[in-house]
Amino acid sequence: RKGTRHNSNWDGGTQLSTEDRDRFNWLVRKKLTISRASICTAMAFCFEKSGAAQEIALLLKDTLMDDAPHVSVDMRIARLYLLSDILFNSQQPGVKNAFIYRDALEKMAPDIFTSLGRHGSGQIG
Repeated sequence: RKGTRHNSNWDGGTQLSTEDRDRFNWLVRKKLTISRASICTAMAFCFEKSGAAQEIALLLKDTLMDDAPHVSVDMRIARLYLLSDILFNSQQPGVKNAFIYRDALEKMAPDIFTSLGRHGSGQIG
């Protein structure tokens, strides 16, 4: 597919195409709300593109650590719900490369939760 660089699909190292990266950003940065439907749509995209689990995990980390003033508390909560649902569902059988999300996100968790903690204590916007 145009714009996609393929590494080993078994390690979640395939890179998203430009279109898929734009779609992730649209789903998670623009459209994500605390509604189940919104979170389910974003999670479905992540699992459909699980061959790029490592890149998607990094993109999700970036959204969770976004310190921009326009990122509301509800947006942060919705992104945290998405993270939680991905972690929970990464244990389920039948989704190729899903386990890679768990490994990648667990390694990022300290940075993510430190950042969220700064928001909760009023240290950031």
